[in-house]
Amino acid sequence: MTAARALTRGLLTIASVTAAAAGAMCATEPSGEMPAAERPVAKAIDSYDAIPAPILPAFTQESSPCHVEEARLRFASGTDLEDAEGNRLVFMPCGTPGAYNEPYALYFGIDEASLHRIVFPDMTKEGPSILMTAYNLTYEPSTKTLTSFHRGRGSGDCGSWYRWHVDLARSNHVLVLMDQRVKGACDGNDLGGPQNWTPVWAGSARSGD
Repeated sequence: MTAARALTRGLLTIASVTAAAAGAMCATEPSGEMPAAERPVAKAIDSYDAIPAPILPAFTQESSPCHVEEARLRFASGTDLEDAEGNRLVFMPCGTPGAYNEPYALYFGIDEASLHRIVFPDMTKEGPSILMTAYNLTYEPSTKTLTSFHRGRGSGDCGSWYRWHVDLARSNHVLVLMDQRVKGACDGNDLGGPQNWTPVWAGSARSGD
């Protein structure tokens, strides 16, 4: 497996470059095949040299909130995706990881030079909001879906779960929140998965374009 994220904390992982190019970034949740021409080109970011130059300082400068030691990238790598039109989507570990959760930042650009950080849409009691980082990301190119699962504890029977639709052709609305769920009770019953937990926000069902 090429530069796979094989984390010892047992969380959902971003899989190898090979698996990503075949249609899934998460080896634990494989998807159907995509036509070869539509598959994003995926590159593992497992060293400083692999980080795109425009965003490199955010991860190498010790004063940066997203500073990451190069050694950490060997077991919690980033991923650089490029679609057929040259649009780029870069996932990078950012911030202090927890026992079961790896925080990620997201960058988008119509090319490498225009890469910039984008936020994750969120829904709060007060209304729409944003997250700067999301945890344990899984990207599914075949459905253009990005999910985040923040585990309340290792068994995954509580926590929060998000699902966003990803549209790289809409530079002003790359992520659209489609589903947000939460379960506060860590009672040993995961209800069949976080997608079955209490909805905080549920948009209309949407398949890949």
